[in-house]
Amino acid sequence: MPIRTTTDAVQKLIELDDEAWDGCDASVFWDTCIRSASYLVDAKCVNPDTGVDYYAEDHMALIECWLAAHFAGVIDPSVGRLTVAQVASIREQYSFKVDLGLNQTVYGQQAIALDYKGGLASIQAKLPPKRKGRVVSLAYPTYTEGKVPECGGGGWSNY
Repeated sequence: MPIRTTTDAVQKLIELDDEAWDGCDASVFWDTCIRSASYLVDAKCVNPDTGVDYYAEDHMALIECWLAAHFAGVIDPSVGRLTVAQVASIREQYSFKVDLGLNQTVYGQQAIALDYKGGLASIQAKLPPKRKGRVVSLAYPTYTEGKVPECGGGGWSNY
C-alpha cells in the first residue's frame, strides 16, 4: 500500500528536541516512523477482504500522520504527553503520562479518535488492563550511626 503522509506533515504536528538527535540521520528516523504508521494504517484501516480503504484518502493520510507523530513521540519523552491533575481548586499540568500502546501519546490518542471505525482502538483493547486501587508499600533503610538497619524495626521506614 502507498505511504500517505510526508515528513513535513508530521513535523508540523510534533517538535522534537534537536539535541537528542545530534549525530543521527534524521531522514532515517522519520522514514521509520512514517513506514511504521503506514503499516499500521494498512493493517487496521483497510478492509482485509477487499483491500479497500475504510476512509477517504485524505482521512487515511491524516490518521497516518498522527500515528507517525506518535511513533516519534514515543522515542522522545519530552513531547506529546500532556497530563492534568486536579484536586479541589489546585490544578497541575505537566507533559508526561505513563500509559501503554497508542494511549502513550496525545498523537496516538488522536489517531484512535480519527479511526472512528475502531481498528486502532482494537489494538488498545488487546493490551492488559490497568490495575486500579493498588496500594504500594515502600520500605527503605535509614542509617543511624553505629547501628545496622533491620527489617521490621528500628532502621526501616514504611510508606
